[in-house]
Amino acid sequence: SIPRVCCRPGDAITVTYDMDKASYTKGSCWIGLIPSNITSDDEYVNDNHDVSYFHVHQHKGQGTLRTSLSGTYNIKCFANDNGGKKLRHWCAADIIVGRDRPVISSGALNRKPNEEITVSYDLSNCNYSSGSCWIGLIPSHISSTSETTNDQHDVDYFHVSQNFGKGTLRTYRVGRYRIKCFANDNGGKLLYSGSDIITVEADNESKIEDEIASIKQNPSKSRHDLYELAKKTYKSKGTVIIDTQNALSDIRRNANSHKNVALPLKLGRDKPFSQWNESVFKREF
Repeated sequence: SIPRVCCRPGDAITVTYDMDKASYTKGSCWIGLIPSNITSDDEYVNDNHDVSYFHVHQHKGQGTLRTSLSGTYNIKCFANDNGGKKLRHWCAADIIVGRDRPVISSGALNRKPNEEITVSYDLSNCNYSSGSCWIGLIPSHISSTSETTNDQHDVDYFHVSQNFGKGTLRTYRVGRYRIKCFANDNGGKLLYSGSDIITVEADNESKIEDEIASIKQNPSKSRHDLYELAKKTYKSKGTVIIDTQNALSDIRRNANSHKNVALPLKLGRDKPFSQWNESVFKREF
């Protein structure tokens, strides 16, 4: 009998055996962990492929098998070491030796504020509390492995209730982040800390919108940052729109209400950057 069929590399697999009515040679009979792709019943073949085994010295007892190699295995018992008959093949369920840490992926590393980050996870063979285990987006400067510390600094998270699945993370805060996974909510063990840094950075158009909003709240604020953003955007895209009255934004949000509407636009003549007049720009915007 085998109490568990899923384990982590290096974990002990305890096998309880009873050789009642079996014909075997004490001390030579063996029970081993064999890769599941080895379908032969030949003792020599299996002996050449076992990753762990123990000899049987008594009628009843227990033995331990373990391997550091991830894979799928069967447990088999042979009557002796020298071409012995196969006595038992535990084939009701494969023994799965999996990873000892989660596999987590999140796609692109460069993100915009509030952009959805889809996280795929595989927690097979990890010890975690279903519904309490969590995966979160943590500022990269938080080097602590403490669940409590990371819980205080995460900008978004979701709980995990199954071995495989997907979840979403997002933040409007510009910055650099790691994805981390903890076994449970209350001081749980750190299961995963991503080596990749996810950078959340606003594009120039978003920065322009933020700057305009800031100027509206504080009309005396300098227009220098807005001017520099306009130049960068123009240089990278060939056009730049300073939508001070939110006209285009309103049209995007309420397209059906703006059919066949002519917009009053102030046209500016393209000039080389060296001829852009910052003082005129600041007056206009």
